[in-house]
Amino acid sequence: MSDVPAWIQVLQALLTPAIAIAVGVIGFLQWRTAHQKVVLDLFDRRLAVYDGVVNSVTGYFSKLESPTLRSDTVSELYQLRSRALFLFGSDVANLIDEVRSDIINYALLSERREKRRPLLPQARQAADREFSEVLERLTETPERMTSACLPYIQMDSKAARTFTAWLNEKNRQRLSYADEKQR
Repeated sequence: MSDVPAWIQVLQALLTPAIAIAVGVIGFLQWRTAHQKVVLDLFDRRLAVYDGVVNSVTGYFSKLESPTLRSDTVSELYQLRSRALFLFGSDVANLIDEVRSDIINYALLSERREKRRPLLPQARQAADREFSEVLERLTETPERMTSACLPYIQMDSKAARTFTAWLNEKNRQRLSYADEKQR
């Protein structure tokens, strides 16, 4: 028989599962940290595409006097579209395609308006209507991009609550269902 007291043998027997539980908790916390880092990196990449599209459209209108800006903006939107296809999916990529084609149409229509070709009144009204529609779509680009990208960009992970915070929240919920006498 062993000369070790029984209480030491019990502690030795309980130490192995305690170490296993501690290793499991540490492993879970490391996985959660790595997962949150991946989610944050994806958020940063998606936000960069969103900002790129909005900045290229607003930059196009802020520097219209530069003749090379149109091709730079179109090529930038083409690159952003290829990134958006992998980060968001086809719905946001198609929206960027629409924005790019609207910029091209806007440039062509504004060149036509500057040359002021003699048009019939009906043709001039149709051209003005088309120009205003394209301009309206381009000015709505930030809102359209926001509504298309928001489901992908939202950060839904929260900081882990403490036990006290959890108890306080449960107490608020309990009080919200309580009778008036209990308040």
